[in-house]
Amino acid sequence: AEEDMDAEESECQASQLNLAPRTWWAQFFQLKCLQTPGAATLRVSLSRMKLHDADLPSLTAALERLLDDLRAATQGDGEGQQAPLRVLAEIDLSDNRISDSGAAWLVQWLLQKKREIRCRAIRLARNSLSDGALQWLAKLVSSQHSAVEEIHLSQNKAVTAAGAAWLLLAMVLHPHEAYPWLDRRGRFAPAWVGLDQNRIADPAGLLARLRLRAGLRVSCSDGPQRSSCFADAPHVHLGTSFLRAGDLSNGATVLPAVLEKVLAGGSWPALPEQVQPVPAARSASSKKGDLELPPTATFRRELLVDDEEGAGLQLEPIAEGLKICEIYDFPGQPGLRCGDVLAAVDGLPLWWPACEGDLLSDGEASRGQHEADEESEDDAQSARFRARFRRGARLDVLRSQPPEMTSKPSPSSSSSSQPKRRARFCCPVCWDSFDRWNDCLLHLRELGHEPPLELPSGKKFCREDTAATMRRWMSTCMAAARGELPRPPEERTSEEKRVEKKEEEVLLMPAPIGFCGERSRDVLEALAHDASRCGVTHGCTV
Repeated sequence: AEEDMDAEESECQASQLNLAPRTWWAQFFQLKCLQTPGAATLRVSLSRMKLHDADLPSLTAALERLLDDLRAATQGDGEGQQAPLRVLAEIDLSDNRISDSGAAWLVQWLLQKKREIRCRAIRLARNSLSDGALQWLAKLVSSQHSAVEEIHLSQNKAVTAAGAAWLLLAMVLHPHEAYPWLDRRGRFAPAWVGLDQNRIADPAGLLARLRLRAGLRVSCSDGPQRSSCFADAPHVHLGTSFLRAGDLSNGATVLPAVLEKVLAGGSWPALPEQVQPVPAARSASSKKGDLELPPTATFRRELLVDDEEGAGLQLEPIAEGLKICEIYDFPGQPGLRCGDVLAAVDGLPLWWPACEGDLLSDGEASRGQHEADEESEDDAQSARFRARFRRGARLDVLRSQPPEMTSKPSPSSSSSSQPKRRARFCCPVCWDSFDRWNDCLLHLRELGHEPPLELPSGKKFCREDTAATMRRWMSTCMAAARGELPRPPEERTSEEKRVEKKEEEVLLMPAPIGFCGERSRDVLEALAHDASRCGVTHGCTV
């Protein structure tokens, strides 16, 4: 199957699509557009990433954004009506910590996108799956029009014969007879299913029962299994290790009653809808006490990061996540305040029960004691936050009362309790403050307050491009907002000038005052000789 995929990509002249990575997950996606409009191949490589069920909603959201970008790129390249998307996906989530809840969430998303995504291979080996996950995979197999060519489910330890019967029966009773599937060379090939090293007590009896009741054609031997005849090709290829995994002495296995009804002509039972997976509550035997996480609602914000100043956050690891102790004025984090708790970043949980297993990786156990002591100084929660630290990262924030439900504070209380946040930009001429650069730039151009270019000594002319000019203006306005530029004294108003001028015309002199209607001769002589300016002789003051 991999050889056919490589041949198809080479013949169709697959080209790498350059899409801007909008999520952290994008680095694990390999998207190639084929020659046919709207056709592409997608490979998701996330094996050995220590992913939990709570990480899958963020993964599906990133895949949703990728499809939106691909849809926009397809609409921009084509003319007239937009071509529908046809994406051939390979999802590798092996060697992780995914259970039935996470697998059900992924399958539900694939079922919602079955008109645009066809799953060719799904790898979930060495996880924590049970029969519930295989029931959802069986629903994906029966709902997809074409065949799922590879399904890896080995070494999950909780998969029994009932779950394996669900999956194999869905392939045999496919409504469009997609198994075995037809390759590009015109031969019928079986689907490769890995079910070895699970809790299947009687694999031979299970296969015998499905062969008797449903007509299952299965291959458990090595070598080529493809045939030019549909009736001769097996439905499923399980490999030789599947029969060696269980006891062969028990006879035919009895299928569950639900599957017996399906074999008798009944419909497949409806599976319960799965909610968004959340991490398990903190156990009482945890190292940090028996504290449980409260079911508090979260809201989402985006992280602002400056190249020089960073995020401007002082964080403290607690059981619920990373608590915000202080928020600096620059770059500022709109929508956040001191006391909020960062519960997740880009969908990656930051609370202690989810990070407890990240203290030591698989290879750290063999290192020296000194190296382990140095790594233990950095807690797992901060390490996860630093791994997703970027501008625009999505933060899931815990607050005792969400911002939408908080009551509007009075002006007196808000002015006294919370300090006013400093503006990010400031005009260096009139010193008007702005929170957005677009508003500040419009002000500079309309009023002609553009910061002048300081020429080097000995040069009378210097050429500067538009981008450099914009960067110089922005840095000057940011420096003015931070108070790094000298600010001129404030200009006095006309009323202040009038009052000052009036006070300057008043003379106060210690001269003798005559009776009512009489004039003081000393004052008249001082004014006549203009001696009142010199307060030594007459003791006058201005």
